[in-house]
Amino acid sequence: MKTGGTRFLNILLSITLIFFAIAVAITINNPYVKPDSYTFFICVYIQVVAGAFAITWSLLKTKKAIHLFVGLIFFTWSLLLLLLHLCFESYITVWWPVFGIFAGLALFLSGLYKYKKIKFGYLFPSCCLVFIDLWYFLFTFQFIKVPFSKVLRYSCPAFFVIVATILIFFFVLQQKHKNLVIKDDETGTFSDEELHLEDDE
Repeated sequence: MKTGGTRFLNILLSITLIFFAIAVAITINNPYVKPDSYTFFICVYIQVVAGAFAITWSLLKTKKAIHLFVGLIFFTWSLLLLLLHLCFESYITVWWPVFGIFAGLALFLSGLYKYKKIKFGYLFPSCCLVFIDLWYFLFTFQFIKVPFSKVLRYSCPAFFVIVATILIFFFVLQQKHKNLVIKDDETGTFSDEELHLEDDE
């Protein structure tokens, strides 16, 4: 049977997702202006509390990486929204790549927690998220003066070539080091930890 703690946390995260969607909708509606509605702040504060609870509960009770990942997303993204609103003049149009960086770090930490070692199935997408958003960061803060559309035209093909090269390199490497291969019972994803609300058999 699925523990009551897991079921409760699944429901809590599902409800929190609604508040997350509301906060995102308010932000996207006018990305150049900091939202000052009570609805926005209520949604963000709920996400902070729910995220912190999910992180704690996943570590102490459910032991599921997906709970840790979602909790980290809610907690860090909400704190970042509050920090941007209170401490910086520029807002989401400049700082949005940071959210992707935090998502990459959350994915890496979740994989590390799940397997107690670094897994390529988590490390590779995490690094992609972090490096891509760091690249975008250079444009949003105008460290690079060249128009982004022009750079994108030439960088996209190069990016896919680099990704393909890394995958080929890892394939060759894992032929010599079998410990890098993800076994059938270790999918390297969250597929075995889906947020099912019904009881397990």
